[in-house]
Amino acid sequence: MIPRIRKQLKRRSFLGSKNPPSTARNSLDPITPSPLLSLPREIRDTILELVISSSRAPPQDTSEAEPRSPSATEWQAEEISGFDAWYHSRTPLYFEPRVYISNSAPLLLVNHQVSSETAAALARLNLPYELDVIFSNENSLWPSWLSVPRLSNQLDQVNVTFRICGSEKILPKWMSGWGQGNGAPPWLMWLFYYLLEYVLRRGPVPHTDSSVDREVTIKNLDLNFVGKNDKEEIYGETARPIGENWKHTRYYNQSALYQGEEEDKVLRPEWLASFLMLRFLSLLEMGYHTAKYGMVLHERIGSIQFRVNGEHFALFKIGTVLRTLEHHDAGHTFGNLPREERVAAFRAWKENALRKREERGLPV
Repeated sequence: MIPRIRKQLKRRSFLGSKNPPSTARNSLDPITPSPLLSLPREIRDTILELVISSSRAPPQDTSEAEPRSPSATEWQAEEISGFDAWYHSRTPLYFEPRVYISNSAPLLLVNHQVSSETAAALARLNLPYELDVIFSNENSLWPSWLSVPRLSNQLDQVNVTFRICGSEKILPKWMSGWGQGNGAPPWLMWLFYYLLEYVLRRGPVPHTDSSVDREVTIKNLDLNFVGKNDKEEIYGETARPIGENWKHTRYYNQSALYQGEEEDKVLRPEWLASFLMLRFLSLLEMGYHTAKYGMVLHERIGSIQFRVNGEHFALFKIGTVLRTLEHHDAGHTFGNLPREERVAAFRAWKENALRKREERGLPV
């Protein structure tokens, strides 16, 4: 397709000519039509599709990523106003600087005709949004948007690739991102939750100072965890089952449990997928500790697909989960509310959440 386009362009003297026509020379003249609009519609559509469907290459590691600062310095939720996530500086999230917005944004601003044709191409292609996330040394996330077809608050398909780089060093439990207590999940769970909540409230954008909740919805969220999953590839691996090894070396982190090369082992993608799958399931159950944080998932996401190196791992059809969800005991939901209000609050919320999903085009 590209050679054919170039051949036709040369035939029209726009490329490969020492004396281009006056329309090209006077491209800044507001009266002179753009050379792009002089092309046949078929060629113009192809050019627009190539621009819209292009994507950036992800940074190989954090050293290749643009210089970034952590999104906050304290652990209190008030530091990230408008979000439910708790944040801690020991597990920072490094957003991109505001250097990339969207493939289609400039085209939509050219003029009415190009904007209309770009919108038609976007609808025709229905491209996914692509987000690359480096999970660095088991304590920080480095997200980079690789492809944002257009800025929108209704996203059909969002593909997120989590790449595990580096390993956690020996740390006391109270300093580790895997530490937890008093009904709360490990600090690292808040890190992943904050990233998802950020997309749902701010959209597919790098860091922004805006405090506006854009009420973003995602029909299909695909989470792919990539890394080594062959047991022979990690030197010194013990013969214990994956679950047991995972618990003793990270989840129930105690520095005394690390032996020899244990601190240098890279987290396996299936461990991280399993950890987050169970935590998200807990949020979707709208329990005593989790109801406050699960609401936004039920109200704004159609389904969550978990993959490990591209292979199916788990699937949550959130509309089905919500429709069958019931709580009759005040001790099982909305622990942040007075006991006498909890069951009624759950029922009112569920009815409202189902209505919101239907209005937003999400499966119920």
